Amino acid sequence: MSNEEIKYSLSEAFKNFLVNVSEGIITGEQYDLIIEKLNENAIKYFFDNSSESNLIRILSSIFDKKTFLIDSLKYHHHLEIICAISSLSNYLTDIIVRNPEYLYKIFDQDYLSSSIEDEILFTEIDNSVDNFKTLASKTKMLRNLKRKYLLKIGVCDILAFKDLKQTTADLSKLANLLSSKLFEICYEEIGKKYAIELPKDYALCSLGKLGGNELNYSSDIDLILLYKENFEIEKVNRDYHELISEALQVFIREATSITSSSYLYRVDFRLRPDGRNSLLCRTISDYLRYYETRGEDWERQMLIKLGFVAGDKNLFLHFKNYIDGFIYPKSFHNSITETITKMKRSIEAGLIDETNIKLIPGGIRDIEFSVQALQLMNGGRFPKLKTGNTLEALNELLRTDLITLTEYKVLKDAYILYRKLEHFVQLMNDKQTHSLPQDVELANKLSKFLGYKTTDELNNSINNFRKAVKEIYSSIVEIKSGESKSNYADINFRDIHKAKSNVKFLSSGLSLLGEKQFDITTIKLFHEIEPELVGYLQSSNSPDLVLENFIKVIRNSSIPSVWYSSFKDTSFFKTFLTICEFGQRSIDYMFSSKKLRDLFLSKKVFNEVDVRNIESLETVLFILSVQFTIGLIDSKCFSDTLSSFITKKVILHIEEKKISYPFFVASLGSFATSEMSFGSDVDLIVVVEDLNTSPSAQNDFQELLVELRKTLNPIEVDFRLRPEGNNSPLVWDLEGYSKYINSRMRIWEFQALSKAKFLYGSENIFDSLINSVSKKLNDYSNDFIIEEVNKMYKSKLSFSHTNQTKLDVKNSHGALITIDTILGSLQLRNSKYYREFVNCSHSDKLRLLNDFFTLEESERIKQNFLFLKKCQITMQNLFVMNKSVIPNDKNKIQQLAHVLGFDDSKSFIESLQKIFKENIDLLNKTRNFL
Repeated sequence: MSNEEIKYSLSEAFKNFLVNVSEGIITGEQYDLIIEKLNENAIKYFFDNSSESNLIRILSSIFDKKTFLIDSLKYHHHLEIICAISSLSNYLTDIIVRNPEYLYKIFDQDYLSSSIEDEILFTEIDNSVDNFKTLASKTKMLRNLKRKYLLKIGVCDILAFKDLKQTTADLSKLANLLSSKLFEICYEEIGKKYAIELPKDYALCSLGKLGGNELNYSSDIDLILLYKENFEIEKVNRDYHELISEALQVFIREATSITSSSYLYRVDFRLRPDGRNSLLCRTISDYLRYYETRGEDWERQMLIKLGFVAGDKNLFLHFKNYIDGFIYPKSFHNSITETITKMKRSIEAGLIDETNIKLIPGGIRDIEFSVQALQLMNGGRFPKLKTGNTLEALNELLRTDLITLTEYKVLKDAYILYRKLEHFVQLMNDKQTHSLPQDVELANKLSKFLGYKTTDELNNSINNFRKAVKEIYSSIVEIKSGESKSNYADINFRDIHKAKSNVKFLSSGLSLLGEKQFDITTIKLFHEIEPELVGYLQSSNSPDLVLENFIKVIRNSSIPSVWYSSFKDTSFFKTFLTICEFGQRSIDYMFSSKKLRDLFLSKKVFNEVDVRNIESLETVLFILSVQFTIGLIDSKCFSDTLSSFITKKVILHIEEKKISYPFFVASLGSFATSEMSFGSDVDLIVVVEDLNTSPSAQNDFQELLVELRKTLNPIEVDFRLRPEGNNSPLVWDLEGYSKYINSRMRIWEFQALSKAKFLYGSENIFDSLINSVSKKLNDYSNDFIIEEVNKMYKSKLSFSHTNQTKLDVKNSHGALITIDTILGSLQLRNSKYYREFVNCSHSDKLRLLNDFFTLEESERIKQNFLFLKKCQITMQNLFVMNKSVIPNDKNKIQQLAHVLGFDDSKSFIESLQKIFKENIDLLNKTRNFL
């Protein structure tokens, strides 16, 4: 192929033709000027022999040659337009030769560059067709209108008055309105045939390039038709389905029949459910049922470009809205990218023509499939991605950061170049072709038309685009599920097969069911953080658990890329992985609540807790779980914060009751002494001054109990430690309580009240009650107290231990219950200690030890308490349990030991047993004090 610059000069034969045409019309000087202008345009528009022949055909077809020649001397653009058409489109040349009256329309630049407005075109189509009576004449008129507007669109295109998007939109608009009118005519014809008026209960829908408003000059039109419902038409003894099917067959025949005036459009209904061997049309219910039960991934891809052509627009919108969930599901039973890959491989396997710019690797199909894959995977999250237009979709993919700016430019520029190539070869001869021209002169003309100096330069550009598009396509569609550049071989997984499956999901969204939902941005982000993940897993004692919990969070997150992007902060990522390994309770909270996931991503979860600004117990527990897991807070801070939050909530609910009579509410147990764990209850008592003057008290506080249980769920709230327990009235008055204290209150109840803490109401009533308790204690001997405390202690041990072989950091002999008994025993020994250490936290109560034990013994009890409390909360956080029993599972014991700073489970258990023994020895010593 020659790449030399050729200056075309009009032939002598043409000059002689023009002499004959212009003789007697213009002077010799004017003739020379026209020849000069024609030569300039012949060079500008890359004339060859074929171009000159077309120019002669156009000039020969003009009725009033005199006017044309004289006007051409005034308006040089007339000559430029016919030269451009002659050189660049045999098809447009044929239209002018057939309809020379259209020529002066396109000489009007206002007309030529004006937009094709729906209403104006629709009115013109209606008015033109209504002048005819027969179906054949109406169809012929539609073909004439198509030629008229194709000439306008084509000339605008070759003169670069409009860009690709405007050109394809105009072609689509023309096809849509002409097809709509033709079907309407055919539908009416069937009504006339049977002398009935048919309802407009159908929707003719477009797919493919027409549906996406990106039609080519020679594209087929892909359509489907659905109707509201089938019914019997008694007058003609037929049902509606038969009649609309007949109308559809007439429509297909009229649209596709080739006559002397060519054809209207090649229409195709093969994309309907079950394909070419199925019914041409169905009810909307049939369509929806098909897509619900048997719709395939390729049909999701196809339906992206669903558009409306004719009929009932509301019916169409109902259909479109309903199948939106089918097109853009939350997950795919088969990977959409795998489906697209199979389709593409099938296309390429049958590809013979390596110049087919539509189907070759790196061609138009690769761009469209890449865009559609991203739309299908992300359309559910980004509604603006739900467009059938490729260029619009590319803009949205860039806006949502699903493709990079570089990828956007490559795909957009390649798409525009490829489509311009298509348009050039289709405009040339009105053939449905996508192949680059092999004719030397035509190829040279194409190159120069597109702005390239040589065909080699154009071919290089195409090859560069193909390579870049193939790379982008592969990164989006052909990433192999689960393949990773990072080394997982050195990680000590217990279940390697499950671990591989988990890595596949994290890297690409591929699960055991073949769901592959992650877009290229998400996949790239994962590979960026993957080395950090692998490094953590290599040093982890529970790598399987880390992956499981990682997936648990990501699977429940609508936008995984946000997480992966945040994890580029290495410190934040390590914190998250630590929580995955050692904070199961935190992970479960994140799994179940988007609000808590967002709180974690915001990193506000690491801020110091201010209970005044937190409304939800769930939020407090989540924050405390996270902060405890990563060591931001210790067990004391955990308990203090949780107790403070619950105190705030209890007081708030009491104040809302606006109680007018004197009363107090006090807390008991771990809530009162700030020893709370994840498994703690909230124990309260309420005492009024006088029940006789407080008739609504029982009802008021029953309502309070219901409200608190709802607010503090799942923590149990109860008044069970009141006199006589659950079988007695909820509220006691001071006199009744005092009588109970003096007559039948047991030692365990004295010990329970030793932990009382005033919350709200009358402190005088509270003080009166505590004074009554401490005074009554003086009536009991130390021997009696020792005996009762021992009974109570053994009862708790027996009650809590159905299996004595288990280690329970709360209720085993030597555990937290032992320390609690030590402190309670000392407080019960006389009224002075009892009164002094009511209303105190547990840490304050530890000061009691100083009066009875050596400094070393006191410190030992304090340290033992802190360790056991840490162990208790760690277990509850790590294994999502409310009890305090050490698990039997060896792996869990090892995990717990690791969190608590031990090298192995054996040293941990030995240390725990040593603490138990120390506490037992100190308890025995306490008994001597009494």
